[in-house]
Amino acid sequence: MQSPRNIFLTGFMGTGKTSVGRHVAHRLGWRFVDLDEVI
Repeated sequence: MQSPRNIFLTGFMGTGKTSVGRHVAHRLGWRFVDLDEVI
């Protein structure tokens, strides 16, 4: 089975999505992209 290519975190502001996303990306060795910064 292949690993997923993307993980999207959604939720209300201030709930830690960015912090969790950065941590998960670091643990998996993936690149983290914050769409608020990209848009």
